[in-house]
Amino acid sequence: MKFAAPCGMDAEMAGLEARRVKTRNLKQAMMQELLTGRTRLVENGKLKVDSAR
Repeated sequence: MKFAAPCGMDAEMAGLEARRVKTRNLKQAMMQELLTGRTRLVENGKLKVDSAR
């Protein structure tokens, strides 16, 4: 027997799923920047962007 989740819970789950997808896409984009060398990590973990490319 399945129980129906309250509406508020459905909305919260949908919001969390959207946030998870957005975060995953952002992480993928950041990794691509690092792997191509366009963005580098330098002193003290700061980012350096190579704008010449």
